[in-house]
Amino acid sequence: MKRTVTKTPADRRAHAREFLQEARRRSRENIPWTEFGAFAFGPTSPIFSKGRRPSEVVVDPLYVELRRLWLALGQRQGIIARAEVPWRPESTAGEGGARGRGVLLRRVRTAKR
Repeated sequence: MKRTVTKTPADRRAHAREFLQEARRRSRENIPWTEFGAFAFGPTSPIFSKGRRPSEVVVDPLYVELRRLWLALGQRQGIIARAEVPWRPESTAGEGGARGRGVLLRRVRTAKR
């Protein structure tokens, strides 16, 4: 997939949709895990646009879905083990730090009740 120049927010959303469709297709085709990672998180990925902080990237819905696809593919291929306790990004804003500063990975309890 070639990198396209996107000028308007509508162009960027359309490019992100196309990119996600391509990522889902590649995941269904069961391409090698490292190849998928290079595609999803490489320089052609729309999640790494100029001026975005890492704390903004990890909460972006596109990044979250790409990461989910990447981890599921690695699990299917036996490269990574299933996590017993899933992790999710959580903003640290409002916890005594500067607004939007960093992201913590927080354990999510999945106990049955």
